[in-house]
Amino acid sequence: MSHGSEQPPELDIAASEMTFEDALARLEAMVAALEKGDLTLAESLEAFREGIKNLGACVRHLDAFEEQVEVLLAGLGNDAQSAPGMHARGFLRIQAGGLDAEDLGRQATEKEKD
Repeated sequence: MSHGSEQPPELDIAASEMTFEDALARLEAMVAALEKGDLTLAESLEAFREGIKNLGACVRHLDAFEEQVEVLLAGLGNDAQSAPGMHARGFLRIQAGGLDAEDLGRQATEKEKD
């Protein structure tokens, strides 16, 4: 393990101002930096802290998008809602590359255990 030679990816904008895609990319970068194992303990803690912020931003985005999709589907009536895959979580799972908020949280927890 090096001591200070490798810095975790830094945030140049607040997590609350990021798009879902930006927050997810930052989260993945933090996980990669932690998995690499070249960070000092202090750097690892900071990378973990930033990863948690980005995870929270991802979850907030997915929750907001889910609400919007539910409103849109409600306006279509019962026929659209009963069609296969026509529910908010299914739509969001497809749009997020197969991930939803629960998956993101589970992945972060699994990475932490490794």
